[in-house]
Amino acid sequence: MDTQFALRLALTLLLGGIGAWVAMKIKIPAGVFLGPILIIGAYQVFYGPLMDRPVWLRTMVQIAVGIVLGTSFAKVHLDGLKKLIKPTVTVCALMLGGGLLIALILGITTDWDYKTVILATTPGGQGEMAILSDSVGAATEKVIILQLVRNQLVMLLMLPLARAFYSIKPSRRLQSDED
Repeated sequence: MDTQFALRLALTLLLGGIGAWVAMKIKIPAGVFLGPILIIGAYQVFYGPLMDRPVWLRTMVQIAVGIVLGTSFAKVHLDGLKKLIKPTVTVCALMLGGGLLIALILGITTDWDYKTVILATTPGGQGEMAILSDSVGAATEKVIILQLVRNQLVMLLMLPLARAFYSIKPSRRLQSDED
C-alpha cells in the first residue's frame, strides 16, 4: 500500500469519526451517518478530494447493513407480520405512488437521470438509499442530499406534530359518542 493512499485513508477515517462523534454529541438526528458526510464533504469542497470512493469499503458497509437488517428478524416478527399485511401493502402503495409522482415532477424539471430521481424521492433509509444508488450507478450525491433533507424535515416537523397530536385530549364529540 503506498504511503500517500494510507495517509489519505487515515485522514478520511479520522474526519469521518470526528464528524460522527460531533454530530452525536450535539444530538443531530442520524448524526452517525450525517456527520461524516458533512465533514468529509466540506473538507473536499474547501481542500480538494481526499480519495476515490473505496470499493472494498462500500462492499464491507453493504455486508454490515445486511447483517444488521438480517439479525433484526426473528420468528416473533414473522408471526406479527400476518396482522400487518393489509396496512403494510396500503402504506407501501401510497408511499411508492407518492414517490413516483414526485420523481416524475423532478424528472421533468431537472436533467437528472431516472435512477437518480426515483431513488432520491423514494422513501427509505439514508444508508440503504445511498448504497443502492451507488450500486446501480445513480448520482449518489443527489440521492443522499434529497434523502437527508427529507429525513431531517421528518425529524424536525413530524415528530413534534405527532407529539402534539397524541397530547390532544379527546374531543367532547368523541366523549359524547361513548355515552
